[in-house]
Amino acid sequence: MEKDRPALAALRKNLEMIPLDARVVLPVPVDRALTLLARQGQRFTLVFADPPYEAGLLDPTLRQLADLGLVATGGVVVAEHSSRSAPPPPRRALPERRRGATVTPR
Repeated sequence: MEKDRPALAALRKNLEMIPLDARVVLPVPVDRALTLLARQGQRFTLVFADPPYEAGLLDPTLRQLADLGLVATGGVVVAEHSSRSAPPPPRRALPERRRGATVTPR
């Protein structure tokens, strides 16, 4: 899900280079997109989340993914967060890499 048009175009271009069986990119706010995907019966084995840090969307997005059952059994959610904030629980601890104000799993 991406609302910013230039970021959306870059995301779509980057995804074309990745050999995936399926890709879903929706140009709508994340809460609406997740509700729509749940209504469609979608389940995902891999989810990448990189919300704007200042918007406070990571915790509610992870909760909504779980509440709507959008992550398949054995699925993985990779979520970036600010190094100035703790990752929202619950999550399985993974090694992290810090780059400035960004933290990503290694």
